[in-house]
Amino acid sequence: MRTVLLMALIGLVVTPSAWSATPIFMAYSNEQRAEIDLQINAGQPNESGAKPFYGGLAGWALVKTPFPLEKQFEEASRQHKLILKRSSVVPTPLMAQATLERLADELPSTWADHDYALIVVDRPGWHAWTVGGRWLYISQDYLSALTIEPEAAESRLAFVLARELGHMVRGHCRRGYKLFALQKQAESKIKVSVDRVALARSAQAAVKMAGGLLEFVYSAQQIRQADLFALHLLRNSGYDCEAGLDVVRTWVAIAEDKESDLAANALPTTPPPTERLRHLRHEWDGVYEDTQYGLFRYNARKETWKPLTPKSLPAGSRPIVLVHGMETRLETWNAVLAKVASDPNLQNRPILGLHYPGDGSLTRAAHALRRLTREVEIHIGRADFLCHSAGGLVFRYYAEVLEGPYRNALLVATPHQGSNLAKLRPLLEVAQFARDLRLGYSEALRRTILDGEDQISFDLEPESLFLRYLTEQGGDHTRYTVVRGRVLGPLASFAVSTAADQMRTRIIRTLTKSNTDNPRQSQRNATIEQLTLPPEILDGDLLVATQSAILAGVREDVTLKFSHDDLIHKPEAVEILVELLNGG
Repeated sequence: MRTVLLMALIGLVVTPSAWSATPIFMAYSNEQRAEIDLQINAGQPNESGAKPFYGGLAGWALVKTPFPLEKQFEEASRQHKLILKRSSVVPTPLMAQATLERLADELPSTWADHDYALIVVDRPGWHAWTVGGRWLYISQDYLSALTIEPEAAESRLAFVLARELGHMVRGHCRRGYKLFALQKQAESKIKVSVDRVALARSAQAAVKMAGGLLEFVYSAQQIRQADLFALHLLRNSGYDCEAGLDVVRTWVAIAEDKESDLAANALPTTPPPTERLRHLRHEWDGVYEDTQYGLFRYNARKETWKPLTPKSLPAGSRPIVLVHGMETRLETWNAVLAKVASDPNLQNRPILGLHYPGDGSLTRAAHALRRLTREVEIHIGRADFLCHSAGGLVFRYYAEVLEGPYRNALLVATPHQGSNLAKLRPLLEVAQFARDLRLGYSEALRRTILDGEDQISFDLEPESLFLRYLTEQGGDHTRYTVVRGRVLGPLASFAVSTAADQMRTRIIRTLTKSNTDNPRQSQRNATIEQLTLPPEILDGDLLVATQSAILAGVREDVTLKFSHDDLIHKPEAVEILVELLNGG
């Protein structure tokens, strides 16, 4: 690897600038890319985030106080004025501004309707950053390094800018401003039950002041999130994703040169460039280093799962392929497996199952499914897929984007238009609220919603980059059967909604009686407003709204009176699923 990286460094052009030497990002050949990518595949870091700590009901109310997007733009505007006042700004090239606008056009609707501006600052070194709002900043040196070699200039610049947009859209900037506001509130002698460290951990953000300007300090998890956002946004915007990854490959090359002083001036250090490239490369290749993930075959006699091998499927096989959903495992299919084993029409068909990280990227899971089925493609072309929840989206990306083969698909409780976990989570964080409403959340479903903080939670948001790309690609749905749940009828929906209003009143009283840990009245009331019942509850299966589970052009659409979990666990529901499999 070192030979390849040194060759890459030799190819870096040097030009005069405010910096003593400005390296130019290379256009790597496919062979160079492949060799660099192969060498970094070792040691996947732990990607799970820390669990939040609130310190009681009042602490929860304080940390969960909404920080509106408008407020973030106000704070960003103040910071922008300070940056212009204290920095030397040079004209922004038309190509660079056009690249930013092209990316902005693909952002989710909440973020798309702003006139984003790229500000080029005459300062030494490689720097790109944002203060939130509608402004992104890049040093003149960095812009020159990214764009002087024209073949892939736009894609490389797009990756850098998309990362900063990712910090905004994923809420990292908002959390930083919110933390700053919470700290100032604590200083104004309003008592809270969490200290500064706990506040920062709960907000999952950190800020610092440098030269009188506020700067965000991103965690390793937030940097990985922004990297993935950039890769997905490049895909949605039609840029060359491999050329975008060349930015990180060049960081890897520079970091490997122990004699160079460029790394100290130019590179982010956490996580290291090798880890960042590995994470992004695995996203596109559908690779999981942990052997618990992959494509497995079920042994009905021993009730065990073993990794699938190409020779384990006999000629003429018609497999049934199971794809689980968010925060679950292959064991979630036990009720279905037992029923299939007793069905004379299905019991002799091979059962395969995809196991992927239940809080990870849906794009990565779909690429893994496509990669793992290539060696048994002749069998998979005759397979029927049974997918639950987000597993249905994994399958659809596999079939509609990656053109994976299949015979028929049964999609159960799949949120084709997303599920708003952000509105469901506060209901379950306040355990008293959810318990007293008797919403019927199983422990597994409750844990799914509360733990949905990683990439899958973002992928499932309505109008996410994943869902927008999947929708825009189109696809043939005529071999799909959709099964969706609806727990509450009209009268029950009204009763639960009324009970929610009463619960909000009770929580206000609880907070009002507290002489300590009591946030300001306006903030408290804003927090209580979060405790509203979304369509997922009032007209859905408690996690997916009925409307979201609808998919146009399907062969059959079935609605059952079961919750999200019960659709694949309750005997009555499982019996219907097996009947539908038989009908396929």
